[in-house]
Amino acid sequence: MAEAENPDIAKRYVRIVNRRADGFIEFQFAIGHTEYFAELMLKKNDFDVFCTENKVIFLPEGANHGNSAFDWTLRDVAQGKVFQVDEE
Repeated sequence: MAEAENPDIAKRYVRIVNRRADGFIEFQFAIGHTEYFAELMLKKNDFDVFCTENKVIFLPEGANHGNSAFDWTLRDVAQGKVFQVDEE
């Protein structure tokens, strides 16, 4: 819990979500910890520069989905994906 309370903002994380046919890369970018991220999209060359300049740590590729409604992303909503919350 201490790590979440005091994130190391020098650490930058990238998770590639999709490599599009038009040359864009959709990815998640996080600073300090991986739970909170921005969804971004850049052309391949710009993505490479972005990652180099930010000295990113790469996370496993693909969408990272948990079992919480908080795991939804704007990308999921835009694609019309439905998330079912288990009722207790």
